[in-house]
Amino acid sequence: MFEAIAEHIFISCRAFTGRLLAEPVEFPREALIRVLPSLDDEAYVCLRFIDKNGLTIFNPKQMERFLPEWELIANKAASESEADLFAQVHELASLCKKSIHAQLWFDGKGEEWALALFLTPKTNCDSG
Repeated sequence: MFEAIAEHIFISCRAFTGRLLAEPVEFPREALIRVLPSLDDEAYVCLRFIDKNGLTIFNPKQMERFLPEWELIANKAASESEADLFAQVHELASLCKKSIHAQLWFDGKGEEWALALFLTPKTNCDSG
């Protein structure tokens, strides 16, 4: 079955429960893909692992590396509106860095998909 690709990558700072901690950013997919490093670019310890078609989650400890890498690609913004989006994501990452139980989510399929995946109740196969 063919799945439509979302036009945006949804970037959010969330509590470990999935609750939003700030307003998410809808980053145009093509604009972000244009500046993301390739998977084999070892200069980028964090950003090269962003899955543009899936869900990538970073924790607060990773923000120490994520933020300088984000600043490098933010310099490649093609317009003022893109630069503003990079700044908004930087704010989300900074919030994540300060919060012990926060996570920075990059969701390439759409927010509803990620939340459904993350918050689906688990079953215990051993119960009886």
